[in-house]
Amino acid sequence: MGKQKKPWIGKWKIEKELSGGGQCDNYLVHSTDQNIKGEFVLKVIKDSSKLERRSRFYREVHNYIALNHSQIPQIVDHNCNETPEIEQRLYFVYPYINGLSLEERISNNGPMALNEAVGLVVQLADILQFCHNNDIVHRDIKPDNIILEENSDNAPQLIDFGLSARDSDAELHESGAMQLGNRFLYLPELKHDNGNKRDKRSDITYLVGILFYVLTGKYPSHFMDEEGRYPHQRVSLETMITGVEAVKINLLKCFFDKGFQVQLNRRFQDIEELKELLNKITVVNDKTDNDYISLIMSMADVSKVKAENELKDMLPKIRQYFGEIPNRNKFPNVEVAISGPQVLPHWDPICIAGHYYITEKFERKITQTYMFKVYPNGIDFILSIFAGKNESIIQRFQDPTQLNEETVQNIEDVIWKSYALLIKKDIK
Repeated sequence: MGKQKKPWIGKWKIEKELSGGGQCDNYLVHSTDQNIKGEFVLKVIKDSSKLERRSRFYREVHNYIALNHSQIPQIVDHNCNETPEIEQRLYFVYPYINGLSLEERISNNGPMALNEAVGLVVQLADILQFCHNNDIVHRDIKPDNIILEENSDNAPQLIDFGLSARDSDAELHESGAMQLGNRFLYLPELKHDNGNKRDKRSDITYLVGILFYVLTGKYPSHFMDEEGRYPHQRVSLETMITGVEAVKINLLKCFFDKGFQVQLNRRFQDIEELKELLNKITVVNDKTDNDYISLIMSMADVSKVKAENELKDMLPKIRQYFGEIPNRNKFPNVEVAISGPQVLPHWDPICIAGHYYITEKFERKITQTYMFKVYPNGIDFILSIFAGKNESIIQRFQDPTQLNEETVQNIEDVIWKSYALLIKKDIK
C-alpha cells in the first residue's frame, strides 16, 4: 500500500503526540484558523486499508455526533461524511479535555471515599442512560476512557466510542470469532464465541466494575478466580473502606453480588435499578439497619430462586441423558451406578451436580468416581465431567434442547477413556 494521505494537513497543526490505542493515533492540535481558539484532539486511524477498521471508525464518528451531551466530547471536524479512497486516512477532531483520566486519578491519589465514588458512578450512569436512550451501547467502559474535567468539579467525561454500536444496526454484522471489551473487566458475553455483544446490560456491568475500582484501586478483571471468588470477595471491603457503617458495607456486598453475576439475566437489568441501590447505600446508617436487612435478604433470595428455577426446568432433560450412561458399560467386570443429578442451590455458583461410581464386580470397591456438573457461564451453561480435580468440558449450551445423543456419547467417551487410562487397558 502506498503512502497514506493526510487530509487534516492545512487545517490542524500538531503540537504533540498523545497516548493512543491499537487502532488509532492521537495528537494534541490547534486550528490553523485564527478564529478557532483552544486545544483539540486529532484522532487518526492507523491503517485505512482494512474495511472492518474503517467501518468501526465511521461508526464511532456518527455515534459521537448523535450524542449531544455535555459530558461526551463533541466532534468539530471529520472526513467521515465522504467516501474517500483507501489511501486517505480517516480522522476526526474534538476539544481537548483538561483533566486526568480516572486511571491517573486513582493511581495518583488512591481510592475514593464511598460517597464520592457513588456520586461518580451515578453521573456515569446518567451519561450511559442518555447513550442507551439513543440506542447506542459503548462496550468499552474503563478507567482510561473516563476523564475527570479539571474546571468542572471533576465531572466525568466519557470518551472513546471506538467499539460502540447501535443495537438496531441491521447492517452491523460482527463475527462470532471477534472478541470485544477490555482487560479492565472481561465480560463473558463479549467473548469471541458468543453472539450477544450489543446488550445494554454489559455497559451497566462495567459501571459495577468502575465502582469496585474507585473504592479499592484494583481492577475486577474476571468475575471469578480459580477459587470461585468474585472480585469483592478477593479483597476485604471492611478494611479498605474505613469509617463506613457496617450496614453500608453489607449493602455494597449485596450490590457487587448482583452486579458481578456471570449470567446477564441475574445482573442489574437497567440503570434505574442500579442507581436505586447506589442511592440507598449512601443514605442508610446503622440506626436504620433493620429497614435494610429485609432488602439484603430479599435481593439474595430473588437471585437464588431465579437461578434455582432455571436449573430445575432443565433437570428432567439432564436426568434423561445422564441416566443412559450406566447402560453403556464398556468393561464387563465393572458396574456403573449414578447418584443425582440434583440442583444444589447452596453451591457457588449454583449448579446441577451428580456422580457416577465405577465399581469392580468382584472386589466390590469403588475404583473411580466422576462428578458431573451443569453451571452458568456468561449467556451459556457449561456441562462438564470432573475426575478428581481435572475438569473436562463436554458442551456449552444455551438451552437444554441442545443436549442430544452426541452429548451422551461425549460424556461416555470422557469417562471410559479416563477409566481405561486408570487401569491401563484398551477400550474394546
